Amino acid sequence: MPICRGLKHVQKQSRRRDYYRIDFVLTVLTGNLSRYLALRPIIEGDPTIQPRWYPIRTWFKDDWLRFLPGGVRIRARHLLDSYKLFVRRPPDAVVMHALDTYSLYGAWHRLFRLRTVLINNPDATDFAGKGKVSHWMLQSAVDRTSLFVPWSEAAAREMLQVFPEIANRLTVIHPGLVLEKWPMRSPVIRPGPYRILFVGGDAMRKGLDTLLDAFEQVLNVDCALDVASQRAFLPDEVISRMEGLENTRLHLDLTPGSVELKALFDQADVFVLPTRSDASPWVAIEALATGVPVVISAKGGIDEIVLNEETGLIIPSDDPEAIVVAVQRLQSSPDLVERLVRQGRRHVEVNYSASNGTARLLDAVKRLVDDRR
Repeated sequence: MPICRGLKHVQKQSRRRDYYRIDFVLTVLTGNLSRYLALRPIIEGDPTIQPRWYPIRTWFKDDWLRFLPGGVRIRARHLLDSYKLFVRRPPDAVVMHALDTYSLYGAWHRLFRLRTVLINNPDATDFAGKGKVSHWMLQSAVDRTSLFVPWSEAAAREMLQVFPEIANRLTVIHPGLVLEKWPMRSPVIRPGPYRILFVGGDAMRKGLDTLLDAFEQVLNVDCALDVASQRAFLPDEVISRMEGLENTRLHLDLTPGSVELKALFDQADVFVLPTRSDASPWVAIEALATGVPVVISAKGGIDEIVLNEETGLIIPSDDPEAIVVAVQRLQSSPDLVERLVRQGRRHVEVNYSASNGTARLLDAVKRLVDDRR
């Protein structure tokens, strides 16, 4: 009997090495939904992985928690969307992209001395606990994390400013775009006005008001403006302002990667995002992949995506005149547009492919799990 039990134990250990149980705790708000939709089918196509998914919705239209104050509602939503993570059998690894859940799970991981490999995979640079308890929880998570995988060098630098001890546990990998779903559009002659496209869920943070100033003052003479945003983030006065302008169209609550959104990219002559605060916006990558010239401000990791004068044009935030100059320059310079478009697509293919980024992430996670075993 002891020999049989020993054989069964060996067989069980052998079976465990045939696959990896990995939990994915990912926010799915606006642009982050693009990452989730790209990542999930690639991972589920890997026969060596048994994934479990915890999409953190943070905000959605019919959330019954919407009566709560903002910060309380977000924390409650995080907990409701991820509570099974704490009660199910621990996996081999957890990949986290949700700061509140990450902090809570870090404390849980420490309290119960879990052997689960913890991976932090953030896009944003807000990486500091507020208050003694929050900081202790976040520090617990940091101490227990085997690997930090920010999406940009900018995010990595800001993380290191707060937690310099993680330097040897950090590698930059952007999740990337499913290039097959964002093919380069065919060049066509579009009748009508020069079309400007703005896409941003949190429109005011992304600088929509600055773009409206540029459009209202100068660009409306020979341009049209398409704005795709989320109704929850759009003030009523901005909607009223747009309704009072000719040649503007407002597209609300489009799903990332949807046919309707892709049609806007196909119709656009230029993509403009004068953002005031950002990390690694998916829409900039989608514009480059599609072949739409990009005018954008350099916040967060944007200047790693849009290389000034190589894959797009960088402008200051809160500067309507700079938007006008950049748009008019593209209108009158077809050779510049052709060069930016060609180099932009190549830049995305080399550096922002979802298949490549996901493969690198999974290889790193598997190696850590193997070491832990």
